[in-house]
Amino acid sequence: MKIKTEKQQNKVGTSQTDDFESKVREYESLLCENDKKVKKNEYKTGDTVLTRYYTKSWKYYVGVIENAYLATRKYTINYYKTIGRKGNVKFVVPKRKDQDCVPEVSIVKDIELLQINEDPDEYVLMNDSDEIYF
Repeated sequence: MKIKTEKQQNKVGTSQTDDFESKVREYESLLCENDKKVKKNEYKTGDTVLTRYYTKSWKYYVGVIENAYLATRKYTINYYKTIGRKGNVKFVVPKRKDQDCVPEVSIVKDIELLQINEDPDEYVLMNDSDEIYF
């Protein structure tokens, strides 16, 4: 049986500590690089967004941000009424205001709408890839 001397134990402990510290520095640098790559979503008043709610399954709704409370990361959103199904989805301004205050985690993404009619205001999705939500 070998008994490690105190100097040998310190060397092993020091090399493990150095190795751990170098891994921590490497991890921190990777996090900094990822922070630069990942765009933080800060939505502002007037943005058209896609939000989701969970009942028995996820339901998606389109609306316009009326107020942004950046301190609490909550947004007041005025929603459009969704008309139609997949492939033929339209959004209209409802007769009665549909408004909710939602946290940022409920916002899926920014979307773009194309106005197809002025009276009544009707919109369709600009990007066909967004139709997967409806």
